[in-house]
Amino acid sequence: MKCPYCNHQNPSNVTVCICGYKFKGYVESKDQMNLSKKYAILHILKNILWIFLVFHIVGGLIAISNVSQISGIGGYEILIIGIVGIVWIFGLFGIYCAIKIIDFLFELDKNKLTRNDNPHPKG
Repeated sequence: MKCPYCNHQNPSNVTVCICGYKFKGYVESKDQMNLSKKYAILHILKNILWIFLVFHIVGGLIAISNVSQISGIGGYEILIIGIVGIVWIFGLFGIYCAIKIIDFLFELDKNKLTRNDNPHPKG
């Protein structure tokens, strides 16, 4: 039985690993899916977010240029452009963060799989 804590391979009749982990109620499953397979839809979402980011940049630039052409609203043009700009930047930041979170999850899963394949690296 493989220890989920230290990845040491123990005989099946052992109840405690050499690291001290107790196998009480632990059932090892050979067909556990990793994150990359289980949540493959996140790759599609990430690609959609990149497309949406491009549209958001283009749309924001168009909106700011259109708002800057408005005149006669009592000198509030700068305030409106500032508010639109701040909302636009927060939107860009939110989309970019979502993309980076998805990248982080898959990188973490890749590192976990690499570590599980080589549980006791020499170093």
